[in-house]
Amino acid sequence: MLLKGMNGGDVTQAQPFEQRVQDILCSLSVHRLSQQVNELQLLRARMLSEDALRTKHQKVVSGAKEEALHTVHEKLVSAILAASSQSPQAVVLVAEVVVSLEIKLASATMQKIPKAETQVDEHLILSLLTFGGPPLQSHIGLTIKHCIGQLDALTNNLGKDVVLAEPSVTKQLKLILPLLGFVLGNKTSRQELCFALFKLLKVSHESTDLLVVVFCIVVRGNLPPWHAAYSKLKPPALALGFTFPSGPSALRPAVLSRLQAGVNVSTLSADASATDPWTFLDGGMSSGPTGKAAPFLKGSVRVPRFESLT
Repeated sequence: MLLKGMNGGDVTQAQPFEQRVQDILCSLSVHRLSQQVNELQLLRARMLSEDALRTKHQKVVSGAKEEALHTVHEKLVSAILAASSQSPQAVVLVAEVVVSLEIKLASATMQKIPKAETQVDEHLILSLLTFGGPPLQSHIGLTIKHCIGQLDALTNNLGKDVVLAEPSVTKQLKLILPLLGFVLGNKTSRQELCFALFKLLKVSHESTDLLVVVFCIVVRGNLPPWHAAYSKLKPPALALGFTFPSGPSALRPAVLSRLQAGVNVSTLSADASATDPWTFLDGGMSSGPTGKAAPFLKGSVRVPRFESLT
C-alpha cells in the first residue's frame, strides 16, 4: 500500500522497483536519509518476494530464495553503479547506505565493479571497503590486483603516436594509494606494482613526481608518516630488491637518477626508519615530512556515520 501511494495510487503506472532504487540513491539527502533508507529496505523486500514467487513453482523454496536474492542483487547493483557518477561526497553516502542495507549487497557490488562496462568512481570502492569492514576484507586483494593490472595495461598498447591518458594514471593511483598498507604486506603485489610504475615512468610526464615517490615507498617497504595505515604497519616490511637496467634505459636520466637516489637512501641509511622518500626527493633532507603527498595518500573523502543509519 505504501509503494502504491508513492506512485500516485495507480499500480498500473507504478515505476519499476529498480528505477525507483536508482532515483533514491541519486537523491540521497542527510535530512531525509532515514525515510529514504526505509523506502529502500521496503523496495528490496518487495523485489525479493516477487522474484521468489516467480521461481518457487520450479524449485524448492530454499533454491527459489537463493535465485531471487541473486536476481535482486543484479538489479540493485546496476542501480548502485548508475548512481556512482555523482560527486565524491554523494558517492560516499551511497556506499554507506548500501552497506547499511545488506553486507551481501555490498559484496555483490564489489564483485561487479571489475566487470562494469563503464568506469566506476574510486570513492565508491574505497568507501565500500571502509564501511564494510572485515566482511569485505577478501575484496581488498582483488581490488589491488585489478588496479595493478589496469596500471600495467596503460602502457601495453602505446605506440609512437599514442599519448598516455594521464587522468587514467591518477585515477588508479588514487585507488591503490589508500591500500598501500595491504600492498606492502604482500611481496608479489609489491613487485608487480614496482614493475608497473617503472613502465609508466617511461611514458608518463604529468604524473612523474608521484610515480617516483610511490615507487621508492614500495621498494622501501614503509609507509610515510601521513598515511592512514602508518601506525598499523608494524614491524615494517623488508626492503624489496629491485634491479635497475644496466644498459641504456628508456627512462629520462633525471628520472632514473631520482629513482636510484631515493631507493638507495631508503634502503642503505643507517637509520632507515627516519628516512622518508618523499622528503628526500623533495629536497628536504633534514626538515622532516613535507606532507605534499598527503592528499593522494589519504584517499577518498570521508564522512561520519549518520545516526539515522545506526
